[in-house]
Amino acid sequence: MNSSDSKLHSLLAQDISATFHRFPEHVPVSELATVLTGMANSEGGSVLLGVHPQSGTPQGLRDIQGLLDRIFQAALLVSPSLVLPMPQIESVGDATIMRITVPPGLPHAYHYEGRYLTRRGTRTDP
Repeated sequence: MNSSDSKLHSLLAQDISATFHRFPEHVPVSELATVLTGMANSEGGSVLLGVHPQSGTPQGLRDIQGLLDRIFQAALLVSPSLVLPMPQIESVGDATIMRITVPPGLPHAYHYEGRYLTRRGTRTDP
């Protein structure tokens, strides 16, 4: 197992926190934009897509291009637009999942729908 695999397995084992969240493939753009905004205004973090939100079990992805489009829509709904590294496609057993990384220390205060959000524990709050 290389270090990238080790980090992914470590993320999958984590509970949702201020710097980590997980969603199934069909996450609404508004929910994704909310979490990305909160992470951008806090310590940054990682979001895994294609994962069961409660159990952390990889469910896999069926429409990678559609999911990439929703990620970019979410980033553009944030103001100023959130510029993120390209999401990474990862394999866990037979499942394909996607990892979004929000770097720490971004240069702006970001808002979504006029709300400046931050991550506190498992929540995204104004």
